[in-house]
Amino acid sequence: MTHYVLVGYDGTKRGRAAVSKAIDLAARERCDIVVVCTHERPADFSNAPFLLGRLDESAWVREWEQQTQEDLRHEIMRIRLAGVDAVAECSLDDPADLLHDLAEELDADYIVVPDDSKGVLADLIVGSMAQRLKRTSRIPVVVVRDDE
Repeated sequence: MTHYVLVGYDGTKRGRAAVSKAIDLAARERCDIVVVCTHERPADFSNAPFLLGRLDESAWVREWEQQTQEDLRHEIMRIRLAGVDAVAECSLDDPADLLHDLAEELDADYIVVPDDSKGVLADLIVGSMAQRLKRTSRIPVVVVRDDE
């Protein structure tokens, strides 16, 4: 039976730190890694491309997919060079929901995510993906700070 470590990756320094932690866990526990790269569609498309004065959401998605694929190729190569097998999953779905559902489906051993806290007040009001996963998942969630 294959064992899995799921890692949430967002292309940031925090995301790369989470991948590093997942590599350590996977090597120690003899697991494969599933890199889950997600990005919620922004509520504010102020930086998105516009076509004839209207939001061109499809251009934003294409740009996101292109950048994501480039980032993921690098991370998958880094994981495989460490001697761990890895695959990637990309989505524009809610990150916490996707990680939770995929971890349940695969019966993952761990979920590793970057610390996405935004400060005490913001976390109280909005919450964080990591907090939500820790509350809802039966699978151990490892939250990684970029300074670890």
